[in-house]
Amino acid sequence: MTQEQQKAIYDIVVNYWTSDDPDLKAIALAYNAEATEQARRVHKECLIVDGCTFYLDGYNWQLEQSGAACLNMTIPSVFDPSIGGLVKEACDILDVVRKDPEHFVNILKVEDIYAAHESGRIGILFGAQNCDFMLCRDLEAMTELVERLGLRVMQIGYNTRSFAADGCVSGTDAGITTQGRALIRAMENHGITVDLAHVGRLSTLEAMDMATKPMIFSHANPKALFDHCRNITDEQIKKCASIGGVMGACAYSPILYDGEHIPSIERFVDAICYYADLVGVDHVGIGLDSDAQPGAYIHHDAHNLARKGSPAFEASYLAGRGKASANTDGILSLANHLNIVDKLLRRGFSEEEVKKIMGGNFIRVFKQTWKA
Repeated sequence: MTQEQQKAIYDIVVNYWTSDDPDLKAIALAYNAEATEQARRVHKECLIVDGCTFYLDGYNWQLEQSGAACLNMTIPSVFDPSIGGLVKEACDILDVVRKDPEHFVNILKVEDIYAAHESGRIGILFGAQNCDFMLCRDLEAMTELVERLGLRVMQIGYNTRSFAADGCVSGTDAGITTQGRALIRAMENHGITVDLAHVGRLSTLEAMDMATKPMIFSHANPKALFDHCRNITDEQIKKCASIGGVMGACAYSPILYDGEHIPSIERFVDAICYYADLVGVDHVGIGLDSDAQPGAYIHHDAHNLARKGSPAFEASYLAGRGKASANTDGILSLANHLNIVDKLLRRGFSEEEVKKIMGGNFIRVFKQTWKA
């Protein structure tokens, strides 16, 4: 690629993550425009649970379009995985919820998800994408504390190695630690769902071997379709299903790129179909890995993301997608849950199967793993 093209992609990626661009909003709304009346009805009936989102400053057009009953909201930020970061993020988001009860409800128990759906509000669930803030002399007490603070889902690693488990990009594929085993036991005891997204292959298998409750991959795609280190093998998929778990198909374009076709909603539905064919529809969900607040991504980190680049961004740009080159074609953000419902129905899933995929399966896991 020319330097001019690389600079254009860089600017597009930064713009996508850090601005509420009216052109991107128009693109997102256009994705939804062709949804059938059946899809619009089913979308309203779904108790939508999105397995991975982040950043919330207030109600916005993306959330209005989404209609989600439950968003697994990342706290602390993955760029500050400290206990101080956890408390700050929790306070900031709870402040948003407290000041706008017309639009938000904090999810602490499964019944809150149903209540959010029935009242037309957005349910906010606290979920951590790292566990390093948990490291202390008494993991049992710390786990009880963060559960009392409202944490309901937690990954045992994030890309690189944590005190508990290996990460999916560390390159070592090592197993979980003694402390990791203690953490998992404490999470199961105190009602926090174990999330294996971003965790190394062997660590996930060892974690699932010791599971007494279902575990999830909140946002990951089948490695057989998209050969990326963040995606999961058939062995991991089958093991997760065998313990009653759920895999959330992910719309983040770099892990939805097969080297040939640009990342698109059709490839996203391919991932869902692959999971369903391999282990059954009862073990499939969605985790878009998208911000809840348009343009809220941290500028410094958006520039780092653009600097690293991705073949997915380049392929989309060369295909002429312009400003939309950084997102999956058909899924800009949470705003396009409707388009996902539409494409699942068009692909042949029944209405009841769509409702399971869009949230019902995650809710079933939460019923089995949370205390309340």
